[in-house]
This record gives sequence, C-alpha cells and structure tokens, in this order.
Amino acid sequence: MQLNRRDTRQPQQIVLAPCIAGLMNDITTAERIAPNVIGTQIPPHLAIWFDQGHLGQVVWNLVRNALHYCQQHAGSIQLTARRGHVNGTVILEISDDGRGIPTELRAQIFEPFFTTRTGGTGLGLYLARELTEANGGRLELLESGYGARFRVTMPSATT
Repeated sequence: MQLNRRDTRQPQQIVLAPCIAGLMNDITTAERIAPNVIGTQIPPHLAIWFDQGHLGQVVWNLVRNALHYCQQHAGSIQLTARRGHVNGTVILEISDDGRGIPTELRAQIFEPFFTTRTGGTGLGLYLARELTEANGGRLELLESGYGARFRVTMPSATT
C-alpha cells in the first residue's frame, strides 16, 4: 500500500526544522525513548519541495532503523541538514552510533524484503528510497567511521 502512495504524491513547500521537530516528538513518544537520544541540527529557514506524508515515512523508517542499532544514549542518533553543493538541493543526513552496516551487506540494503533483523519486513529502506525518488530526491548509504549514515538529497523550495 505504501508503494501506491508513490504515484499519488502531493509535493508542497515544507520548512524542514519544525517538520523534523514534530516527527522526532512523534517518534520518541511512539518508540518510548528519551528525547535526547535524537539530536537535530537543522537551519530554521531551510525549506524543501516534497510530499509531507512521504517525508514523514522516509524519516520515520530511517530513524526507526537507527533506533534498533544505536546505543540509545544521548545523541546516539543525529539528524543534520544543510543546503546541498548542487544548486537547488537540501541534504538531510541521519547517522547513528551503532555497529554500522557490514561491507558485504551494503549492496543489498535497499532491495525489497532484505532484512537482517528478526521480525523485520525488509521494506523500510526500500520504501524510503522509492518515496524519496518519487519526490525528485535521492537516498544513499554513506561511508562512515562508525555506525550507519544515510543521506537524503531533496529539491529545495528556496533559492
């Protein structure tokens, strides 16, 4: 059902900081974790052009994965945003202090139904990538010295 939402996107201008703050409040409440486990560094006027429901699903999936693998200490998960180097883009990076993704699994993590977690569906990262691409963005796994680090590149709503 989530894949059907890809074709029914309704992009709009979203100011990223308050949107992410609301999502983090929802996630910490739903997952019953201390709010300080997730840190954010998002400029106050940074805006994107994206479907708000899709953005929520993408961020929720990435943060939920990070929660499963991080140490769950203060600042274990970090969300940072900035203007992209390519004109007209905004970059949101989500990183954690977990064990990271083994090299031999990195090529498979965006494949549907691939999971290493007992009880996982293997659809979270696949859906996150599909929804990001449906909105003109890109989701990628970055090299990291520790933990996992994902980059979501999205169209900017401001120049």
